[in-house]
Amino acid sequence: MTSAVQIANLALTHLGATPITSFDDATVEAELCRQYYPLMRDAVLEDHNWSFAMRRVALTPIAEKPVFQYTQIFPLPADTLRVILVSSNADTNFVRPQNVIYSVEGRNILANLDIIYVQLVVRVTATDMFSPTFVDALSTRMASEMCIAITNSKQLSGQLFDSYGYKLAIAARSDGMQGTSQRMPPGSLVTAR
Repeated sequence: MTSAVQIANLALTHLGATPITSFDDATVEAELCRQYYPLMRDAVLEDHNWSFAMRRVALTPIAEKPVFQYTQIFPLPADTLRVILVSSNADTNFVRPQNVIYSVEGRNILANLDIIYVQLVVRVTATDMFSPTFVDALSTRMASEMCIAITNSKQLSGQLFDSYGYKLAIAARSDGMQGTSQRMPPGSLVTAR
């Protein structure tokens, strides 16, 4: 199992910097890691529909109503990073959900329904959920963001960010190989027109 400090140390290794023993160390490296780790973890989580960061929930509206256009306000769970799909029916095939007109505004979904079924990407803090390829991508993203502060090299920062894009693609492809392939029903593209 890889810890948050180990992920930070991988990022520091990319930069040739001194490893840390804790985010509370009294070093510039520890301060940068303490600042960047949660931000970059969430950014990388947002960059793909990671299987370990998916959640499906049923949401009910609050008493407050929108001023116009929609009839209901549905608060999102506190750990939501991104809304993927919204459906009006729990039995709906999420590949082709029933048409739901909605808007994400702040930490809420606005819609004209009494209940909605939502698929989300959520914040995951348990590093034991992270795959090795996710850890590699995350450490590279952290390194690219901390690079100028540690090495003063814009060139290396750009190279690391490019490397992050490559590693993200590898991690996303590996993550996407899990589960049953979700395919559109035959003729659905024609009937969708």
